[in-house]
Amino acid sequence: MEYVIVFSSILVIFIFLLDLVYGKSNALSIVFFANPYIAGLLLYFTIFQKSVSNLGATFKVSISYLILFFLIIALVISEYFVVSVSVRTTVQLLQFIMIISVIFFIILPNNASFQNVVSIIHSLHISILLLCFAKVVSYAMGYKEFSRFGQNEDAFIIVIIGMFANFLVFNRISLLSVSSLFFMVFSIYLYESRAALAIAVLSVLLILTVSFFKYSFLKSFFVGMVLFTFILFMFFNFFSGQLYLLELFDVSRNHSNIERASMHIFTYNYLLSGQDIYGLGNLNNAMEDMQKTGLIEGVYPHPHSTYLRFSLELGWAGLIGIITFYSVLVYKFKRLYGFNKRLAWVYLLLVFDLIVFSFVECIYFSFFRASCVLISISLVLAFTNLSSKHPISRRAYQFQPIEA
Repeated sequence: MEYVIVFSSILVIFIFLLDLVYGKSNALSIVFFANPYIAGLLLYFTIFQKSVSNLGATFKVSISYLILFFLIIALVISEYFVVSVSVRTTVQLLQFIMIISVIFFIILPNNASFQNVVSIIHSLHISILLLCFAKVVSYAMGYKEFSRFGQNEDAFIIVIIGMFANFLVFNRISLLSVSSLFFMVFSIYLYESRAALAIAVLSVLLILTVSFFKYSFLKSFFVGMVLFTFILFMFFNFFSGQLYLLELFDVSRNHSNIERASMHIFTYNYLLSGQDIYGLGNLNNAMEDMQKTGLIEGVYPHPHSTYLRFSLELGWAGLIGIITFYSVLVYKFKRLYGFNKRLAWVYLLLVFDLIVFSFVECIYFSFFRASCVLISISLVLAFTNLSSKHPISRRAYQFQPIEA
C-alpha cells in the first residue's frame, strides 16, 4: 500500500508540473490520491502560483497588511516559539508562516484571481467524486474502514472542498447537481463522521433555500417543509431524545464527548490562570497536562477544537486571532453581496461551516487541512471576482431555480 501511495504521489507531481506548462489544472483532478503532505503543498502552491501569474504587476499588498504580517511573525517567534525549539516546533512555525502568508497576501487583500478558476474547480470536484467513489466501492467490498487521510479528514475535505465545488460547478439546481450532492453526503455517512454529516446536511438545505431565492412562494414552501419535517421528527422521537440526553451525560456511554467537554474546561481555566503559554508546536505538552490533572484518560493528539488549539499554543492572542480572522471573513460578505448575491451566500455558507467545524475539529492542526480551507476560500473569492469583472460570467454562474 505504501508503494501505491508513493507512486500516486509521484504521478500527481508529474501531472502538476505539466500543468504549469499547459495551464489545464489536471493535477488537481487526482490530487487527493497523493500523500497528504504532497496534496497540501500542491493545493497551497496553486493558490500563490495562479494568483501571482494571473495578476502580474497588479498583485498588490497594502503596507498595513505587510506590517501586521511581520509583527505577528515577530511576536510568535519571540514569545511563543522560543518556549521550546525543536524540529517539530520549527516545522509548525514554517507551516504557520505559510498559512498566514495566504491570509495576508491573497485572501484579505482579495488577490485571489485565477485565470482558469473554472477549470480548477472542475478538477477538484472530480477529485472529490473519485474519493467518494473509492469509499463507496471499498465499503461495498467489506473494507468499511477505508480512508485516504483518515475518517474525519476525508469527510472534512468532502464538505469543505467537494460540496462547495459542486455549488460552483453547476449553475442551476438539476438532477445531476442534486445527485452529486447526495452522493457526497452518502459518502460522508459511510465515514461515520457525525460533525461532517450534520454540517453537510445543513449546507445542502441552506443552498437549496438560496437557490429558490427568486420565488418567495417556493422558498417559503421549502423552508416550511423542512421545519415541518424537523418538528415531526422531534415529536415522534421525543422519548428517543430523552434517552439521548441521558446518554450524553453518562460517562460510560458517551466517554468521548465527556472528555472533549473536559478539554474545554481545562483550556478555560488555563486562560484565566495567566500561566505561561505552551508555545507553537507544543500542543502535545498541553494534552499530557490534561491527562495528569485527571480530566481526560485517553491519548489525544489535539483537543478537537480549533479555538482550543490556538488558545493552548498561543494564549489569548491565538484565540483572539482566529476569532478576528473569521470576523473579517464574515465582513467580506457585504462587499461580495454587491457583485453576485448567490455566490456571496455560498461564500457565507463556507465561512459558517468553517466556524462550526472549528468548534468540533482542529482544522488547522495539519498543513493539509489548512491548505484545503485556504484553497476553498480562495476559489470562492476568485470565482466571485471573475463574475464581477465579466458580466457574461456573472450571469452564467448564478444559481438558477429549478425549472418547471
